[in-house]
Amino acid sequence: AAADFAEREAEALQDFLRSSLLPSAAEVCSELDRAEGLVPRLQILAARWQSLTAQRAEHRRIAELIDAREALETDLRQFDAEASDPTRFKRRGYSGVQESKRRADYQRHLRMLDASLTASAGEWAQREGLSFCIGGAEYRGAEILPSEHTHMYAWTNKQLAQKQASKSFSCEFQPPARGSTPASARGAGPGLAGRSRAQREADGPPPLRRASTGTLPKSVSEASSRSSLADASRRPSAAKRAPLAGPAPGHPARRLSA
Repeated sequence: AAADFAEREAEALQDFLRSSLLPSAAEVCSELDRAEGLVPRLQILAARWQSLTAQRAEHRRIAELIDAREALETDLRQFDAEASDPTRFKRRGYSGVQESKRRADYQRHLRMLDASLTASAGEWAQREGLSFCIGGAEYRGAEILPSEHTHMYAWTNKQLAQKQASKSFSCEFQPPARGSTPASARGAGPGLAGRSRAQREADGPPPLRRASTGTLPKSVSEASSRSSLADASRRPSAAKRAPLAGPAPGHPARRLSA
């Protein structure tokens, strides 16, 4: 019976070491491995029994707090998935007041668990000189998802997929900026937009484009009329521009009758 007890305690201590990574537990395991015979092993366990029992009990208590927090996270995730369903308003017996109260209860419970975990983990680190570890790793669940960020649970897998799809679509389709050349005009083609600068210079200036109706716009016609009138007013009259013609040589001048 004593040999079985020593064997069970040695195995339990190995499991505790793998989870907590405590140096004191590693030291006891090393002593048990070096001990020869049952009596030396029982003496080692008896000398460290009180401290080992206290350490394992405290580690188990904090681990239970962590399990409770993870279970509450699961409940919160399920609750927020239901609360984000727009069809819930049409369900019989739905109450927005009860939903808000339930959310407040979840968050209050989560804050209480986080406060207990923070205090217990701090005392553990101060007493043992090592951060609290579980499963062979330091516990950081309260830091990764604090209680004030529980609204993150509202994003279900379906909503995340839809959001990612909308991001991909917005990256693939972007309207051209104002003043930029459309993609169809940038491609090769007979127009000016598809030709290089050297080709456009070799072609010379483009011909003036006439209106499809064959008539000038009203504003252009009025401007042309005003320009013609101004030029006519600046030109000298025919009487001022040339002297009066005299009689031809060899012909007497005719007298005009009164």
